Amino acid sequence: MTNTSGRLLGWLRREFSLLQRIYSVTTPSGNKDYSLSGRLLRPWTFEIRKRGQTVGVIQKMCSGGFTEAFTDVDTFSLEFDLSMSGDEKAFFLGAVFLIDFVHFEGR
Repeated sequence: MTNTSGRLLGWLRREFSLLQRIYSVTTPSGNKDYSLSGRLLRPWTFEIRKRGQTVGVIQKMCSGGFTEAFTDVDTFSLEFDLSMSGDEKAFFLGAVFLIDFVHFEGR
C-alpha cells in the first residue's frame, strides 16, 4: 500500500493457517512488527497485533437482517492504539478494504 504521494507504507501477505486467517504486515524497512489475525469462530473480527500484543481491531458490524440479505452494504469499525503513526493508521485503514474484498464480498 502507498500513501497519497506514492510512498510505500508496507504490504500484507496472507499466511497459511488451518484455524485462523493470518496476514503478516511488512513495513517499508522490511520489519514484520505487525500482523492481522482473525479466528474462524469469530469471522467478523481481525486483531491487529504488534509483537504479539493486541493494539487494534478491525470488525465488521452487523447491519441488520434486511440490509445483510438484500444489499451489498458493509460497515466496519477500526480501533487502533493512539500511539501509532499516521502512516500506520493509514495502512490499517487500507487493510480494512482488503479484508472486505477478500473475506466478505461475493464471488
